[in-house]
Amino acid sequence: MMKINAAMRFTALRFHASDCEAVGGIMKRTRPRTKSFEDRIAEHGRKLKEEANLLPPGKERDELVERVRQTEMATRVTEWLGSGGVRSSK
Repeated sequence: MMKINAAMRFTALRFHASDCEAVGGIMKRTRPRTKSFEDRIAEHGRKLKEEANLLPPGKERDELVERVRQTEMATRVTEWLGSGGVRSSK
């Protein structure tokens, strides 16, 4: 059985083979998304957190905890960008 690491999980979040097709060497989405980016990243973070809690202390758990932290940061940045928190410097 192949072990799936955190990088593989993130890649799976970005591209799902059944949702994409290669056109001229570029992956294009063929089905519309049913969930927003924020919902998908939050769900992914919850799953990673559950997985990390099941693992004993060690490198693999530390990698998952780091991915959870990154998903939480992505959620905060996305909320900040959507809130008008970005101002032009005039």
